[in-house]
Amino acid sequence: MRLTSKRLIEEMQALALKAQKLTDEHAALAKTHAELVAESQRKRESRARANGTPAASLVKHALEVAEKRLGIQELSRRFSAPDATVRAWRDGLAVMPKPTFLLLVDVLTELDPTWKDWDEGRT
Repeated sequence: MRLTSKRLIEEMQALALKAQKLTDEHAALAKTHAELVAESQRKRESRARANGTPAASLVKHALEVAEKRLGIQELSRRFSAPDATVRAWRDGLAVMPKPTFLLLVDVLTELDPTWKDWDEGRT
């Protein structure tokens, strides 16, 4: 019976060591994950500053409001641009040319959106 107890104690100690090793590995992975998330956030913020986020955000939101009222096809027609290009402008994947931005301003002026329209476009 003593042998069995000794064997159980050895197995419990081995399991305790494995558990400690897994805990250490988990902590290391969590630290690496946190560092990667922080680095990703820094890169995203850096790109946002480089891309002039306030203007890009304004264009995105203005296109969302106009698209909600007119639809993507009508916006494409008014801007003489393919749907995919309008979506790229909206999603910040392409920079809207200044003449098209001025057309967007004209479209919004024509639509005369309310604050409610503007707020609903943000959701």
